[in-house]
Amino acid sequence: MAVVADVVYELTAYSLAQDVVIRGRLPGPEYYGLSSESELTVVSEFYTPPAPLQRVGITGEPDVLQWGRMGMIRGKAFGLGEEPDSSLSVRKTWTQIAGEIAASGKPAVLTD
Repeated sequence: MAVVADVVYELTAYSLAQDVVIRGRLPGPEYYGLSSESELTVVSEFYTPPAPLQRVGITGEPDVLQWGRMGMIRGKAFGLGEEPDSSLSVRKTWTQIAGEIAASGKPAVLTD
């Protein structure tokens, strides 16, 4: 089953935003041979970056990455056409995956 999605970047003089828009309903993780407890994660790779300060949110987990005055703040995930109250927070983490430095956020934006 093909997944149709867009990665949309918005660059202004003061910010850079990344949105992942999935254009159809995704099959459950079991379709891919994964556990039903699996989560969808968006990963952005960075090349030779300084390590950020990881600010901890009310959940006790890191959710904001800060490099001086620049940062990756908590985002939102939502289904288009749904009520605004149905949005979920997207926390940010900084990690090393197979020797590469990456920032990740979960969950992603879903559309019908």
